[in-house]
Amino acid sequence: MRRIFQWVILSSALLLDVHAEAQSEVSTGATGRVLVEVSGEAGMNGILRVALFVDPEEWLKEDPFRGAAQRVDELPAVVIFSNVPVGEYAISLFLDENDNEELDTGLFMIPQEPYGFSNNARKRFGPADFEDAKFSVESGTTEQKITIKK
Repeated sequence: MRRIFQWVILSSALLLDVHAEAQSEVSTGATGRVLVEVSGEAGMNGILRVALFVDPEEWLKEDPFRGAAQRVDELPAVVIFSNVPVGEYAISLFLDENDNEELDTGLFMIPQEPYGFSNNARKRFGPADFEDAKFSVESGTTEQKITIKK
């Protein structure tokens, strides 16, 4: 019984600490801007589709925290996300060369269109992990320079 009581006390203390941290972030309402500069090879053009993710569980799924799409006739290109709450995020993007709103893949699901991730994170096989692509947004402007490759 004593062990259960200790566990309840410890759990309550941890929950209060987490709640206090969350309240602190919410009450300050601190936000920043994320400036994404995308570069690549000459001649790349299409619709630049950029997704900003906050939740590692939602990484590379269809519902990012924020998204943007803009026509790019030449690189480099810049996309800006404003009023982004302070915290950790990751970016996934691709250049939709045929404007079909999806990253075209070929044999073994290898991308056929230029793509990239924040921190220029890359893996030998498959997409970058959230952990490798994550970065911190503080108040002010946070820059991410991403080079896209096929």
